[in-house]
Amino acid sequence: MRVTLLTADSSGGMGHYARNLASALSAHAVVDVALYARAHEPMPDWSDTNLLRLSLSASRLRYRLLEKFNPRFYRAVAGRFADHGTEIVHVTGGLIGLRSLAAGLKEQGIACVCTVHDPVPHEESATIWGQVYERYSRRYELPAAFEAVDAVHVHSQRHAELMAALFGSAVRAKCYVVHHGAGLTPEIATGSSRPSELDRLWPGKPTLLFFGRVEPYKGVDLLLAGAERLAQSGLQFNLLIAGAGSTPDIALPRDRVNLLRIDRFILDGEIRSLFEASDVVLLPYRDATQSGVVPLAYAFGRPVIATRVGALDEVVKDGETGFLVPTSDPDAIAHAVHRLFSDERVAPRLGRWARDFAEQYLSWSSAAAQHFGRYTQLRSIGG
Repeated sequence: MRVTLLTADSSGGMGHYARNLASALSAHAVVDVALYARAHEPMPDWSDTNLLRLSLSASRLRYRLLEKFNPRFYRAVAGRFADHGTEIVHVTGGLIGLRSLAAGLKEQGIACVCTVHDPVPHEESATIWGQVYERYSRRYELPAAFEAVDAVHVHSQRHAELMAALFGSAVRAKCYVVHHGAGLTPEIATGSSRPSELDRLWPGKPTLLFFGRVEPYKGVDLLLAGAERLAQSGLQFNLLIAGAGSTPDIALPRDRVNLLRIDRFILDGEIRSLFEASDVVLLPYRDATQSGVVPLAYAFGRPVIATRVGALDEVVKDGETGFLVPTSDPDAIAHAVHRLFSDERVAPRLGRWARDFAEQYLSWSSAAAQHFGRYTQLRSIGG
């Protein structure tokens, strides 16, 4: 069987996701990863992955007007997959054009699977156009797209129930659950780059890590408020916030909190140094359905403190792989961190359990086997 994974973004989490899944799926099928790229843009250096380039116009205006929302463009992409011998296309990231792509694939006799990372989009569209398009897409485009695809992959039972509530029983019948895999790409696993900000860490003090793009829904302001309360208890610690985005201006006592801010996109080769320098990873989110940061933390043997939002409680086991706290409660965040470091044996123990949990329940090899089982069913149904 030849499977093509299609992602709209090769950088960051979406790129990691497609690459890890492709690597694990290669034990079951011939696998390609298809990426959109302009003529002047180089393809990523993924030596362990078969890459298929889907060329875009060099002109950004031409792309937006003639490709991004053009059904004929996606039908042409479907034809490219047919010429390549693809039997299954799995859209792992980016749903724009999904309806037209799925229709084109059906004409070519190719089954289409899509991964829905967030059934309810985060409130992060800054432009009026973005907000209008999201409303249109939610009401018209996505229901038609989910009707056109052959299967919908979600990361938890809660996501499947949410898809039913949003899009109806017919879409729910197409949903299947496979948890987000835990594992590292080669660049992350062997990364040796170290941001210079880490040179300013207080040695011998606990280090708390917030990792990823800073968005309002991720609750960094709550994290800083929790850090202030934690400092009032007398604990001295490092607080590392790594990822692009605006950070709220909250004054912290400098004699007890060493705040280190890396306000830029984090390169794959730097990720290892950040997690290995940290003792716990925090997700103080106000809103979320799931997060790839949790399995990344587990892969490095780091416990997680997260809020009870979305399906995070399906992968963060309270008191076993970390702690769960109520949403929008800085005092609860501070209390959880204090619990973790009140005994020097707790954080390492929960970190080991987190790694074991990931290896047992969240491995990419397990995820790939489950996906391949669904692909096989689809090919059998399709004849």
